[in-house]
Amino acid sequence: MKKFLVNIDTNDYGIGYFLNRLYDEKKAQNEEITEADLYPFIDQYCGFNITDLLICINCQYSIGKSEVATDGFTKYERTEEIGKPVDYKEWFNGLYHIFKDFGIDPLAVWFKRSRDLGFFTWMSVRTNDCHHPEREVSYMRSDMIYEAMEKGMTVGEKFDYFKNCMDFSYDKVREYLLSYIDEQLGRYDCDGIELDFMREILCFDLAKTENPHLIMNDFMRKAREIIAKHEKNYGHKIKVAIRLNRDITESKAFGFDTVTYEKEGLVDAVIVSPRWSSNDSDMPIKHWKSTLQNTEIYAAVDTLSFANDPRCASTPEVIRGFVNRYLSDGADGMYYFNYYMHPFTRLPGEEIRNILCKEVFETCKDLKTVQKLSRRYLVTFQDTCPEGFTPYTPLPITLDGAPKTLQVNLGSLKGTKSVTLFVGLKGLKPEEVKIKVNGKEVSSFERKDPKPSNLWYIPKKMNFTCNCGYVPEGSLTYACDIELNKAGAYNLSFLAESGEITYLEFATQPK
Repeated sequence: MKKFLVNIDTNDYGIGYFLNRLYDEKKAQNEEITEADLYPFIDQYCGFNITDLLICINCQYSIGKSEVATDGFTKYERTEEIGKPVDYKEWFNGLYHIFKDFGIDPLAVWFKRSRDLGFFTWMSVRTNDCHHPEREVSYMRSDMIYEAMEKGMTVGEKFDYFKNCMDFSYDKVREYLLSYIDEQLGRYDCDGIELDFMREILCFDLAKTENPHLIMNDFMRKAREIIAKHEKNYGHKIKVAIRLNRDITESKAFGFDTVTYEKEGLVDAVIVSPRWSSNDSDMPIKHWKSTLQNTEIYAAVDTLSFANDPRCASTPEVIRGFVNRYLSDGADGMYYFNYYMHPFTRLPGEEIRNILCKEVFETCKDLKTVQKLSRRYLVTFQDTCPEGFTPYTPLPITLDGAPKTLQVNLGSLKGTKSVTLFVGLKGLKPEEVKIKVNGKEVSSFERKDPKPSNLWYIPKKMNFTCNCGYVPEGSLTYACDIELNKAGAYNLSFLAESGEITYLEFATQPK
């Protein structure tokens, strides 16, 4: 059975919405809060063939009580940070009072509840989160980040959004994270721990640090020693997973030597992942599987296909396309990031998120299921790449009189009745471009828009029912039915004197 893993962002919907609303409602009714009142946050994931839940315990601050990292309880009581007045009570109100007034640790309840319900339950640790770099102070920021910013232990200003990522070439940064892992594993029993280095993978200034993988190899060995200590204390194995960039070689350039991890037994699973702004349509899962034959390989999807404004979510049909591709390529399971729900659905934005999540959970559970349903395969791009490497960005294709080619792999098309190709053109008409699919020229294109996307993140001043498209502005799309290739391998060729191919989608229908 393939694994179905869902990462729950407890900072966002757990702390900011669920606990605050639960506390406010119980207070208004003058009722006590019990551990059972916190169960719905986990129970809502039952009934979908989800095998694993990953419960995130931190961003930059710690959600769980901590003497190592600044925790939410400390943030609640803060009135000043770096000389600036702050008031974070609104965000941490529920967390703080449920613990202080009723003696309930929400994370402890959620870990136990998840395991009691039969989920393989992971502690997910964001190793280098950098949210809110534009803010001088932030409810998300820990004292360690402030110290790193002050003392030059971050990767630096040239990295823009990622400028506040801690630099792991500093001993204090690595020791801080190891101490936090040790502390939190001592607080919460779990089946596995995920080291989420896609929040964020920029752990070094690669221009200044030679062989960063040697530093991280030592870090991973020490982390494994800590985990082994807790395995002995709890009396069971604690699996180790690490979430990384799409490519083995690129991950090593970032500092993560997965070949050594397998050789030394440092990790049990690698989660191959995009970062956020695009679901990567061509992650080399087969290469991961052939290289790391004794490590579980999971393919990750996020909620966005393109981080346009408004942001375009991956609809369930689109996610089914990715699932078919990566399970066909041999992935040991699918990992869903940002697919978290809210048990209270009173606001439009909450309801649409739950509807989309539930359809993904119901229809993306395995190959057999997705191959009985319609799917969409969007050609997207790689959104994270180390310096010195060329990212996978197949579009746009600029036409200049010479043939341009692109290979697209959809995975097995078993059970598929038909395939429709959508092509986005900019600066030319369909009769001005010669398009071949697997060597056969296509000549019967008609003007047609692909299905819209859903809005996952609800922009201000926009009704939540609005749809937006994946197609870049200024482009027109044309569609044509193409010959079914059961292996899902399509070689495309484009020839025109000028213009651009800006969008490609393969829409499949089941028999």
